[in-house]
Amino acid sequence: AIALNGQWDAPAGDRIRARLMLGDAMLRLEPDAAEDHYRRLLAEVEQDEEVRETYMHLHVINGLLAALPRSAGAEQKLPIQEERLRIARAFYNPGTAGLSFNLGEVTHTLPEPGMLDRAEALARESMDAADASSQRPMLMRGMARCYLGLVLQQRGDHAGALAAFEAGDRMMSQQDDSKAAFARCLFAQAYSTAAVGRHADAQEVLRRSDALLRASLGATHTGIYVNCGFRASSHLRSGARSAASRAIGTCLPEDEAAMLLPWRQARAELLILDGEWDAASELLATLRDAYPPAGNQRDWMRPWMASILFAHLGDDAAAATGLRDQLADHANVQPIRECLAAPGEATCLALP
Repeated sequence: AIALNGQWDAPAGDRIRARLMLGDAMLRLEPDAAEDHYRRLLAEVEQDEEVRETYMHLHVINGLLAALPRSAGAEQKLPIQEERLRIARAFYNPGTAGLSFNLGEVTHTLPEPGMLDRAEALARESMDAADASSQRPMLMRGMARCYLGLVLQQRGDHAGALAAFEAGDRMMSQQDDSKAAFARCLFAQAYSTAAVGRHADAQEVLRRSDALLRASLGATHTGIYVNCGFRASSHLRSGARSAASRAIGTCLPEDEAAMLLPWRQARAELLILDGEWDAASELLATLRDAYPPAGNQRDWMRPWMASILFAHLGDDAAAATGLRDQLADHANVQPIRECLAAPGEATCLALP
């Protein structure tokens, strides 16, 4: 299509649309080249009055954000998200699905720089827009509640997050074409479900997430291993250690890049409780390096709390003191503060 468009004076919309299709394919097949493709395409769109500040401009920005490496931080993403937000507000009318989607997607970037109040306000605005729209209502209204749940989860409000996730679940489960997005929301729902102690329910939610991921993205997608790792962690917290070992033993990723925090964290927790001290110490050190204390995130707490538990079980007061010193002011954040004050499985395996 791109080659054919080049043989005649194709309208800008047709040219951009063809390159967007190529970009979408590159995200799956050539991810390392996708970012450069979208940056070149964005520069072209910004110079073309026919497509600038239209839904195609937003599509290009969305593609660029998807193409950024996993290591890209908020300092790289936030300017792009701010431009996306400006264009979405200018292009879409209030109470539309397009506005709801773009408002909600911006919330993913805001917690890292500490903008949780703004993220929550945008998530609630996304809900209002979705509730007023008749376009794919169950999917859009459910996704808006997922955006809100994710923000509340970052605040440590698992009860509030769970209420939002479960409301979104009831809506999105009525929509046949919500597989991939729904699966990601279900993982977050399972996390908050386990955080409030409903581990059997969390296992069922993870099972549903797995089924959707396999149907839409395949059996080796990283989300499968994320679910698998958290399934083991949930089993562990409900006292089912053998089930935790079986769960993680059946999903060893061939690609080390698929071993994200939930999988590695579960592995570390099992090593600790099984008394495999050397392997646990090495893995925990790796996780602490990868997830240093950060005031506006909560994932980092899990390897640090597991490390405090490891020091406690090994009766290593020097290691415990060293961890406390490294945490500095972060030692006062719950639930890590309780883990430090009274280390044990109940406090240090709590889900932040």
